[in-house]
Amino acid sequence: MTAPDTRLSDHELDPAREDEQDAWRVGAPEPVRGYGPRRLPEWTSLALLAVGIVLIAVASTVFFASRADSVYGARVDILYAASDDTTDDSRERILATQQELLQSRVVLAAIAEETARPLAELRDALTVEVGRDDLLRVTVGDEDANRARALAQSVAARYLELTSRLSPETDRGRRLIQDEIDRLTAGDAPLSTVTSDRVSRLQDRLLDLEVESATRPKAELLSRAYVLDDPLSPNLVRSAALGLLIGLLLATIVTVALLRRNALGRR
Repeated sequence: MTAPDTRLSDHELDPAREDEQDAWRVGAPEPVRGYGPRRLPEWTSLALLAVGIVLIAVASTVFFASRADSVYGARVDILYAASDDTTDDSRERILATQQELLQSRVVLAAIAEETARPLAELRDALTVEVGRDDLLRVTVGDEDANRARALAQSVAARYLELTSRLSPETDRGRRLIQDEIDRLTAGDAPLSTVTSDRVSRLQDRLLDLEVESATRPKAELLSRAYVLDDPLSPNLVRSAALGLLIGLLLATIVTVALLRRNALGRR
């Protein structure tokens, strides 16, 4: 008598395998093995992480910048007109000298003393830009708009006063020559030949000084100080740009570090 076959069939051993084979035979899609969420590719994960770092950096810089105190700017425009025969190189050097003069101790020391403000702080609040057509733009920043306008006007007034006294020899010499001409020509008596020649030479010299004074560069105030429409700070666009740079730098560092760690883990 033959013993019964007690071995289990393939279907009894692995029912899922039999179902899989049957599904394949009729063209059904293969069932998904395993459970749980699928992991994103490595580069996708790193890209999402980098974008998150950049967004957080931008949002953080804009947030903290928006909480800072507003600094208002006041501006005054000064025209420093050079003579027509001045070359472009000489014109640039002259304007650069005036730019340094506006920010020097000679101009700012008296204003700092009058306003009881440290000289270094006043110098930091002041910017001078050289524009086109010999234009000097003087801007002063302060948390109070009216105080910023007063400071800008004081800087311009002090500068104009100083530049008017930078060449006193010309004015003094012109006065001395004119006084000498008046002395020699005083009275009704006719002038001698020697005196007449001397008066003629003095008049020629006086004319030269007049021409020199007319062709000398002059500083002229184009407008009184005015408050700018937008505050100097906070500048949210500049803050966002700074946050973007910081975020890109941090994202690059983190991405490189993770790639190196993953590369070492595969070895």
